Amino acid sequence: MRILWIILSLLLVFSGCATTAYEAEPYSLVIEAEGKASTELFDLANRWAVTAFTDASSVIEYSDKESGVISGKYSTTVRLGLLDTTAVSTISVETRDDKLRVVLSDPRYIDPAYPESGLKPLTRAGALDELQLKWERLASSLEDYVLKGGDDW
Repeated sequence: MRILWIILSLLLVFSGCATTAYEAEPYSLVIEAEGKASTELFDLANRWAVTAFTDASSVIEYSDKESGVISGKYSTTVRLGLLDTTAVSTISVETRDDKLRVVLSDPRYIDPAYPESGLKPLTRAGALDELQLKWERLASSLEDYVLKGGDDW
């Protein structure tokens, strides 16, 4: 009986040390922009990206005006436990007449303890929550930029 209690105690202790991995849900926002053509929205989204992507690792990797697609990488800092680390996500902006859609997905991070190991999927709840807020702010800044018509000087 005593051995059974020891085994159960060890199982409880070791199961408490396990971390739960979460999968990030893509963030999507459709922006209604009545009266604006797809090409105008495409140009606005490109100009927005130049002002919003201030980090050198946030880049546009693909841009096709004819199909109305802009895609690239969005880089930001998130808290991972006690350390800050770089999180990199995929961003895609698709334009059509009168609307555009921005999608942020596939968050990955650089392990601060082993930066040479490359990007790993981001699965920690706290870091994902923080990143979700940053995604929402980024998409809102695109919405504000588009609805105001860009830089009015």
